[in-house]
Amino acid sequence: MTDFAVTSLTYSTKDFTTMSAAVGTAIVASQTAVITPVGHLEDLVIEITNTYAGAIVPVVKAGSSAAGSGELSSGIGDLTLTTLANTSGRGILPRLESARFLQANGTLRIEFPASAAGQIMVIDRGKVNAATV
Repeated sequence: MTDFAVTSLTYSTKDFTTMSAAVGTAIVASQTAVITPVGHLEDLVIEITNTYAGAIVPVVKAGSSAAGSGELSSGIGDLTLTTLANTSGRGILPRLESARFLQANGTLRIEFPASAAGQIMVIDRGKVNAATV
């Protein structure tokens, strides 16, 4: 599968920002979304919006740990997400564990099926600057 990069939004605990449907990255059918978090995967809030006429089932790819790292959940495997309904399906991914899903290069990978269309929005709470909290 080919990859496409997802841009993360900066999160501030002091300011509220209106987020419209235009915010986010367009999903590319039959490709893998690549997200590069600032910190841990546990700091990400990921929303997927389906605009395809049918349902889609995204898959969060299992990560890989360095030899001898002792990451107990790294071998559990992929996470197949609940089906997002056609044209109006929106979902927020569950909290993702770094030990299970973080790739060796520090990214998170989410595969989309050939029929996928819509947007993926990532809010990275790891980007919070201590001075703004």
